[in-house]
Amino acid sequence: MKSWILVGILPVLSAISVLASAEEALNIPKPDMGAQGSASHYAQLDLSQDIEERGYGYMKVLYRHNLDPIMSTWGLHQYDFEWLEKRVIYGLFLADHSILNTIETELVVVSAIMAQGVRAPSLWHVRGLRRLGVGFHAVERVCEVIRACGEWCGKDTKDWIRAHEVEAEV
Repeated sequence: MKSWILVGILPVLSAISVLASAEEALNIPKPDMGAQGSASHYAQLDLSQDIEERGYGYMKVLYRHNLDPIMSTWGLHQYDFEWLEKRVIYGLFLADHSILNTIETELVVVSAIMAQGVRAPSLWHVRGLRRLGVGFHAVERVCEVIRACGEWCGKDTKDWIRAHEVEAEV
């Protein structure tokens, strides 16, 4: 399930930032977060505060000071995508460590994201592995194995993340 959720969300997150930039270029006003929340159909769903706190807490561990700048790129859709990220993607799935622990979860995440060839999210999650305490050489080996799998599948991996490109910023 952790891997499944990641396969579909990355193209959407990439597209939403581009859409938000286009809306900004067209001078479409961005409502404040309260107005976005009132207009969002997601706000009506009943998920416990514990799920949101668990998801957001795990996001803060992985992203730290990089989280707010990333989320601010979502423009008019920030409220909906924060809701989705905090409650569903992280709250229900990625921050649930009842079966896989944090390191095992992040290995699934890094693998699923890198295999799609998306650079920025790969960078964020390789950095997340480092922030979880995984050493540089182990992270580099993980990246090498993921690249080897990609090459075996016929993908061009020359631009995929390497551990030396990422600072843990601990």
